[in-house]
Formats: sequence, C-alpha cells, structure tokens
Amino acid sequence: MPSNAPGIHATINTLPLGQPAQARGSDAFFALGWAFWGAIEIATLVTSWNEFVEKFGGLHANSELASGIYLFFKNGGQRAWICRVGHSDYAVATLTLKDLSSGSGLDTLKVDAKYPSSSVDVKVAVSALGSDNTVTLTFTSVKLNRTEKYEKFKLTFTQSELDALAVGQSPFSTIDLINSTSKLVKLTNLNSATASPSNNPRALAATALTGGVDTLGSLVDADFERAIAAFQSEDFGAGQVAVLGFPTTAVRSLLITHADAFKRIALLEHSETSVSSTLTLRATLDSSYACTGFSYKK
Repeated sequence: MPSNAPGIHATINTLPLGQPAQARGSDAFFALGWAFWGAIEIATLVTSWNEFVEKFGGLHANSELASGIYLFFKNGGQRAWICRVGHSDYAVATLTLKDLSSGSGLDTLKVDAKYPSSSVDVKVAVSALGSDNTVTLTFTSVKLNRTEKYEKFKLTFTQSELDALAVGQSPFSTIDLINSTSKLVKLTNLNSATASPSNNPRALAATALTGGVDTLGSLVDADFERAIAAFQSEDFGAGQVAVLGFPTTAVRSLLITHADAFKRIALLEHSETSVSSTLTLRATLDSSYACTGFSYKK
C-alpha cells in the first residue's frame, strides 16, 4: 500500500474473507549515533522532533544522528528508538557546593549534569538562606534553552516534616524530588558534619558545572557493539536499524548481525561515490535483512 511515511509497509489481512485488509507500517526506526546530550547506551523512544530535542539536545554540527532524525520526522516518521553512543571515557560535568560553616565551608552538595556532555552549559545558582532555613536552587542551560527553579530546598528535616514528605504534603524541595523531575542535573548529599541549618549550601551566583566529556573522536567499534545491545529485545518490534554517521565495515557487519537476529532491516550507510562501487559493496554482504544505498548527506 503506498505511503509517504518512512518505513517498510506491509498489507496484512487477519480479518474474515471479504473484509478490506489493513495497512500496517513497520514498527519503528532504530537509530544509533553521537549526540551532545541524553542517556548513553539506553534505548529511548521518541515520537516527535521536539521530543528528540528535549531528550538528546537537537541539531549539532557533528551529529548526523540528530540531522537524520530531523529528516525522519519531517518526512512523516512517527516512532524512533534512539541510542546515544559513547566512548568509555565519557563523564558528566560536576560542581561541589560548600555549606554555611565558617571559613571556606565544608562540602555539602554535589551537583552533576544529568548526562555526559562537553558542550551543554549547565549552571547552578543558590539563593541566600531564608528565614525559613531554606534556599532556592536554580539550574539553567542556554544550550538546551531550559531553566529549572526549586524553592524551599534544604537538607535536614524534622520528624513532622518527614511525615509530611511521606504523604506528599510537604512544601519543601528535596534531593529525591529534584532527581526525579530535573532534566538537567542529579544531586548527591555529601552529608556535611555541620549542624542544620548551616549544612545548607551557601549563596552562589550562577556557576557552570565543569569536566564534562563526550569525545566524538574517541568512538571505536566496541562502543557501537555496546550501544546496539540496547535494541536486543523482540519486545521493541520490527523496523529498520541504522548507525548514522559511521559508515565503517565493522559497523555494517554489526548491523547485519543484529538485523538477522531480530528480523529487522539494516540500512547500511556507506561512503561509496558511484552506483557501481555501491553494487560491488553490496555483493560482499550476505543477508536477507540488509540493504545498501542508504547514505545520509547534510
């Protein structure tokens, strides 16, 4: 049945004879590649370009994954499973906040970026301690166009406050609340020995987290092998699988092995420049679940 949406489309008739057959598209597009933000080596479903931007940071000069997914949704695609590939040296940016004790203060709260990135500019600001012994934490990223503000934050609670927290009737922002809702950071209580309320973080102007690593140039074949393992479940259904931006022999072999095992279609990107060289490459590949000629150009 004709369709403008990306995918392999099949006509399947499971209805009684005489009933019109229903068109059923392939379940999803499975895409691996480099992005500057987002979960690494975890299969993440996205159903729109805006959702990809929120979860993986959107377009980037070095991300053919992002450019390919943009075109996928622009041309009518509906469901994509994304796996961000990362090298073993990736690291999140971080900042350790000091408490209100005398001198330079003791370490009291660690703020980590939610995901490894060398380009996402996450910053944290802390307001002065208020009369209610709480502070306001503000997290921002210009790159992601996002600001998060958590008021009435503190580290130590009375028993009555803990009881209110347990039944969801507390006005306070807690580490657990922030970690479950923030799309920018993850917090860790460093258990300062300073007594409450001086164990709270001291006032701080917007300050960048540092040390994030997501080196694109370090990616090796083993990184893609770990990443594609995230798609190794029949529960995800059928579809097409591709690695965007890395047209190597090892990656093509990896995709074919995966497609053969899970009955998906491997879309093999390559760097050949003519039809004849593409056909020559195709002749070296032995699979009923792969096609060459898939090549993305910016």
